[in-house]
Amino acid sequence: MAWYAVYQVADGTLVSIGSRVPDSTQLSKKGLASKAFAFDPRNGYTWNPVTLAFDAVARRRAPISTQAFFDRFTDAELGAIIDARDNGADPQVRLILKAFFERLWAANEVHLDSQRVADGLAFLEAQGLIAAGRAAEIRS
Repeated sequence: MAWYAVYQVADGTLVSIGSRVPDSTQLSKKGLASKAFAFDPRNGYTWNPVTLAFDAVARRRAPISTQAFFDRFTDAELGAIIDARDNGADPQVRLILKAFFERLWAANEVHLDSQRVADGLAFLEAQGLIAAGRAAEIRS
């Protein structure tokens, strides 16, 4: 079965998706056009108005436990982070580290793809609490 995307010719904005062949004459009068696809694009795809095609949506990885997340750090890294959280000279850094840890423990699981985790790890790198490049290793 073929599927059809109806879109605005002017800017590529998707108007509708369906399995019935649209009338090109009627579409043209409204500034619309259609494109056929050999798959059902309704689940797992997103419309790209530039290419006039459906792009596959990246699947999120399953979350891991908080303990599994902390196991990705070395003992030296965790020691440095905890020391900075509890005894660091900068009160703002201590506050951010405390908030990061509290959120992690409250959640019981960590979504490695989340922006919050990416930002937290980038902060640890920026503070020199983990080496440059470790954030990407920890998230992989």
